[in-house]
Amino acid sequence: MSTLAKASISGIKWSALTQLVAQIAQYGSFVLLARLLSPEDFGVVACATLVVNFVAMLNELGLGAALIQRSELTAGHLNACFWSNVAAGLALALVVGGSAGWVAGFFHSPATAPLLVALALGFPMIALAVVPKTLMEKALRFKELGLVDAGAAIANASVAVTMAATGWGAWSLVAGTLVGYAIQLVAVWPLAGWKPGLRFARTELNELFAFGLNVLGTRVVGYVNANIDYIVIGRMLGPAALGVYSLAYKLVTWPMLKISHVVLRVMFPAFARIQDDDEALRRHYGTLVGTLALVTYPLLAGLAVMAPEALPLVFGPRWAGAVEPVRALCLAGALKATICSIGTVFLTKGRPDLEFRSNMLGTVMLAIYVPLGVRFGTEGVAYAIALVTLVGGSWQQLLANRLLGLDARTYLAAIRPQALAALAGAAALVALRWAGQALPPLALLALAVPLFGGVYLGLLTALGYNWPKRLSPAGVTVKLSRFRRKGFTRQAS
Repeated sequence: MSTLAKASISGIKWSALTQLVAQIAQYGSFVLLARLLSPEDFGVVACATLVVNFVAMLNELGLGAALIQRSELTAGHLNACFWSNVAAGLALALVVGGSAGWVAGFFHSPATAPLLVALALGFPMIALAVVPKTLMEKALRFKELGLVDAGAAIANASVAVTMAATGWGAWSLVAGTLVGYAIQLVAVWPLAGWKPGLRFARTELNELFAFGLNVLGTRVVGYVNANIDYIVIGRMLGPAALGVYSLAYKLVTWPMLKISHVVLRVMFPAFARIQDDDEALRRHYGTLVGTLALVTYPLLAGLAVMAPEALPLVFGPRWAGAVEPVRALCLAGALKATICSIGTVFLTKGRPDLEFRSNMLGTVMLAIYVPLGVRFGTEGVAYAIALVTLVGGSWQQLLANRLLGLDARTYLAAIRPQALAALAGAAALVALRWAGQALPPLALLALAVPLFGGVYLGLLTALGYNWPKRLSPAGVTVKLSRFRRKGFTRQAS
C-alpha cells in the first residue's frame, strides 16, 4: 500500500472517530437545547449566525485552499496568508459590530443586535487559526485535528446546555460558539509547530490570491445559495418561523454535512497529490460518491417517512411544525449528499472558476423560487430548495464529470444500488405506518429501525453490492457485480 493510501486511511479513520464523538455531543446538546429553548431563541441566534458565518468565510479569503492546492510552498506564502487573514479578521469584526443594529432592523429582531456584537469577537480567533489548521490538513494530520474538533464540540455543547438550563436563553448558544472557537485556536498552534514571520514578497501574496479569490467567490455564491432560504424566512416570516425551519434544516443536513466533512476534509489534500493522474481521480471519485450515498441515503429516506413520529417525540410538541419542512428538505439533502463532493473536483483540477459560475446559476434560481415558495410558508421554501438543488446540482455534476472524463452511466452506476435500496426501505416504512396507525410513536419507531435496516441491507446484497474493504481516497473498493463499470471496480494497490 502506498504512503498516500496509508496516510489517507489513517486520516479517514481518525476523522470518523473524532467526528463521531463530536456528533454525539452536538446531537445530544441539540435535543436538550430544543427542549430548553424556544423557537424564538433559535430564530434570533439564526439571524445573527447568518451574518457571522458569511463574514467568517470572507475572513479566510480562500487562502487556506490555495495553500493546500499548491505543491510548493515558501515561508513567504505562509506569512502572506497569515497576516492577510489577521488584518481581515480585525477589520470584519469592527464592521459587523458596527452594523449589528442595521442587521437587527432588517430581520425585525432587536434582540439580534447584542448577540451579533458578541459573535463578532470570534473573527480574530478564526483568522489566527487558519494557517496552523491548513498546514495540519495539508500534512494529513487528521488525528490531531479531529481531537481538537471533538474537544471544541464537547466544550461548546457543555457550555450551551449549562447556560440554557440556568435561564440564559439565546445567549447560551452564543457563549458555546465562542468557547468552541477559543479552544480550537489555543490547541492548533502548538500542534502545528509553525511561527509566523514578517517577510513575504508581493508575488507570493499575488500567487495565493489568484487562486484564493476564485475559491472565495465560489464560497460566497455558495453561501448565498445555502442561506437565501434563511434570509427570506427571517425577513418575511420572523424569528419564530426561522427557528422552526432552522431546526428542520439542521436535522436534515447534519448527517450529510458531517459525514461528507469526514471524507472530503481528507480528500482534497489527498486528491491534490494525484491531481495529474486522471485515471486515479476517476476511480477514487467514483468510490467517494458511492460511499457518501451508502451512508446518507438511508438516513434521509428513513427520516422523511418517520418525521411525524420522530420530531415531536425527540424535540417536544412545540416543534411539530418542522415535520413538513423536514420531509421536503430530505429530498434536497439526498441530492446534495453526493454533489457535495463536486467542489473537491474543481479545486483539485485548479478550476474553482467553474464552480463559481455554476453556483451563479443556482443563485439566480434561488432568488426567483424561494420568494415564491415563502408564500406557502416554510414548507414552500423547502420544496423550492429541493427543485433548485435538482436543476443546479445536475449542471454542476455534468461540469465535474467533464473535468474528470467521466460519463453519466458510470457515475450513476456508483449510486444506483444505494438509491434503490433506500427507496425500498422507505416504502416498507410507509407500509408499517399504515398498518401500525394505532401504535404509539415510540413503538412505531422501535419497529421502523430494524425493518428499514433489513430491507436496505437485504436489497443491497441482492443487487450484488460488496461493502468497501477500505475507506480511503487512495484505496476504497466498491464492487458492484451487477453494475460493474470501467474505473469504479479497481482496487488501489
